[in-house]
Amino acid sequence: MLLVAAGWAVSSIGMTLLNKMAVSRAGAPLGILIFQMGITCVAALASRNVHLGKGSLTWTVMVPPLFVAMMLSSMLALQYVSVGTFVVVRNLGPLISLPIEATLHPSSVACDVMTAVSLLGIFLGVVVYEGVEAVVAAPSAMGIVLLVLNLSC
Repeated sequence: MLLVAAGWAVSSIGMTLLNKMAVSRAGAPLGILIFQMGITCVAALASRNVHLGKGSLTWTVMVPPLFVAMMLSSMLALQYVSVGTFVVVRNLGPLISLPIEATLHPSSVACDVMTAVSLLGIFLGVVVYEGVEAVVAAPSAMGIVLLVLNLSC
């Protein structure tokens, strides 16, 4: 389990830093996004592990557009905010999404004391890491709008 978590963390950090560098140097977030999505599609098709079954039409109509919106808002946000602000706001995502998910899907999402304590831990970690003033004051308004859009996708 620790090896899987470490692998995910290294991949996530690596992609965030790589995307920030690519967007900063190329200045073409949409081009970078198209390139990454193209490689992903080729890899998925080459693996021959793509199975479309029941519900595939609903999935096709809902998931890819939301994923593209999330990825595009992420790439655009990296033009306007630092990696630290990007990470901080993204880590605050569960504070926003959990109440919404618990309201819309009460039978499948539980919000108990341990969950609330975990969310508080995330919030305190963000405050310790970046400080509230640095997150709110430093980034541009456009960057914050794009990050909030990113969290809503």
